[in-house]
Amino acid sequence: MQCGADSTVDINEHTTPESRVQRVKELTNGRGADVVLEVVGFPHLVPEGLDMLRPGGTFVETGNISTGSNVTLDISKILWGSTRIIPTAHYDPYILPVALDFLNRTKDKYPLTKVMSHMFPLEQIHQAFEQAEWAGKGEETAITRAFLMP
Repeated sequence: MQCGADSTVDINEHTTPESRVQRVKELTNGRGADVVLEVVGFPHLVPEGLDMLRPGGTFVETGNISTGSNVTLDISKILWGSTRIIPTAHYDPYILPVALDFLNRTKDKYPLTKVMSHMFPLEQIHQAFEQAEWAGKGEETAITRAFLMP
């Protein structure tokens, strides 16, 4: 596996929420995941991610930062499962040089550029934002993850 993953769940192989949850249960011997991260910003994925957790597991929500990111949840599952939900939307400025240092030190160990769909030179930052799928256009683009090169 690349980037440190023990296992992955391919949405092309597991096309329904039920099959993806089942795959996570299989990978964890029926237990469920200790931690699930939602980073893409699709509210309908939150219940699926919560269903992947083990009792007492932690759900980290990062992706749904836009107003109107609504979803219906069965709160009883969260309570009876002793689920911990951690929202993350901001970070302290000091973390940027720490993160960049980590990326630089581990660039040969974790091929993160392979999960990027596009690369833009710094001079094209405005075009990158204009083409980005999360730019609020309501339509999909070919860009899923992009990075800027100095």
